[in-house]
Amino acid sequence: GEAVTVVVNHLKSKGSGCGPGDDDPEAGSCNLTRTLAAGLLADWLEGDPTGSGDSDVLIIGDLNSYAKEDPIDALKDAGYNDLVAEFLGEDEYSFVFSAQWGYLDYAMASPTLQKRVTGVDIWHINADEPDILDYDTTFKQDAQDALYEPNAFRSSDHDPVIVGLNLADPMGDTAEVVADLEDLLDGARRLTARRLSKALEALEDSLVADNWSSDQTVVTKLVFDRHRSAVVQLELIVAGGGPESGAAMEAIAVILNADRQLAQIELLAAIARGGKGDKIADAMTAMAEAADLTTAGLYNEAVNAYKVAWDAARKA
Repeated sequence: GEAVTVVVNHLKSKGSGCGPGDDDPEAGSCNLTRTLAAGLLADWLEGDPTGSGDSDVLIIGDLNSYAKEDPIDALKDAGYNDLVAEFLGEDEYSFVFSAQWGYLDYAMASPTLQKRVTGVDIWHINADEPDILDYDTTFKQDAQDALYEPNAFRSSDHDPVIVGLNLADPMGDTAEVVADLEDLLDGARRLTARRLSKALEALEDSLVADNWSSDQTVVTKLVFDRHRSAVVQLELIVAGGGPESGAAMEAIAVILNADRQLAQIELLAAIARGGKGDKIADAMTAMAEAADLTTAGLYNEAVNAYKVAWDAARKA
């Protein structure tokens, strides 16, 4: 799968003052400190501090800032997306204080990672629970301490943000199939070798850099067409029942999985951006059809169904 850098943060709280020019009458104490920290964080991440060579970055944690405040604007200006607002809406909450609620806890994705987000939720196990249930026994009477239970509830005063990611690497998986099939060529019978060569040619055509975007998703239906051509040849090898049939079936499975991931990534991106409902519905129908075709053993037709799903999602 793809590499992703996850950065956990806890920015300065609003509770204690930082002084004139830093404290804000509306955003609370230390607003400038948090804003500067957010800017420094974005600058640091721009330099690829983990050396991953991958632009997929997820900023998480208690940023002690509400969605319209300066620190969040600083991260948005740097290109990061507030996934809670995008998936759940601005009325979501992760924290309750003095009977007022909002969210201070974030998951902010870089542009390339955003397309790989499959879902976001806030697990309401803490903010709604009374203080008397939590782990902090300071100033509590014995009878109050006895209410504590070692479970998930009130394990903090903030609710956790949950993010689903699809970190598949369809291009890399396809390249591995090419390497595996090349190993089969030596010693293969003439007819099988010819079919392997045709499959390899089609897969290598699909891997041309111009067919792929920087975040390893495809930009043209040609990739699916070439994959389908390869699968047709591999199906013939499987049907032949020779010693290469097992490896050919494994290659088909990898190609189908890669195409499913490519279509799914586009579909999730369409849903996230609020795309056209009819096109999203068409994509979902095609995804279901592809799954049925795969179960029925109609593999090259399944590839075509994934292409239809991808195309509909792109147009949504």
